[in-house]
Amino acid sequence: MDKMRIVDFFPCVWERYYTPYFVVDQSISGDQCILFHSNGICVTTIAPSHPLFTKEKEIDSVDFQSRLNNQVSGRWKKGGQVMKPESPLCVIKCKDGTGFTIYSRVHGTLIEINKSLMDNPSLLVKKPWSDGYIAVILPPLHKSENQKKNLLSLESYQKLERVKRSSTT
Repeated sequence: MDKMRIVDFFPCVWERYYTPYFVVDQSISGDQCILFHSNGICVTTIAPSHPLFTKEKEIDSVDFQSRLNNQVSGRWKKGGQVMKPESPLCVIKCKDGTGFTIYSRVHGTLIEINKSLMDNPSLLVKKPWSDGYIAVILPPLHKSENQKKNLLSLESYQKLERVKRSSTT
């Protein structure tokens, strides 16, 4: 009989404090996930249905372009770049020459980009919901709940993925 580990009983951090929402995008950017924290902060990452996973692409680099000069200071996060849902965060370049532009997908202030992806881009697929996140965005409190309405819940996303899988078999 297999021994149970204590970690099998406790959810991980993202399961405890974050609610995932999804953007299904058939264009060049691929599907994305926005993790909404209970305090309102959003963490942007790629979804399990992104071509980096489904086509097992090997990542060459992550280019944050103008986002590298984002400077945030103070308790109220002054000075951060203002993001709109269509604002690009980075470009993921693959070794086969393909690329994916990752967008903010929410309104808010860019708090942080994950600079460790520049040195270790494989984190995007190895640990997408932890060390491989792309960016942290702080939406205005009065807009946070409203922005979720434009995204798919985890249940809706899973249902859509089941339908996609069943139609391809």
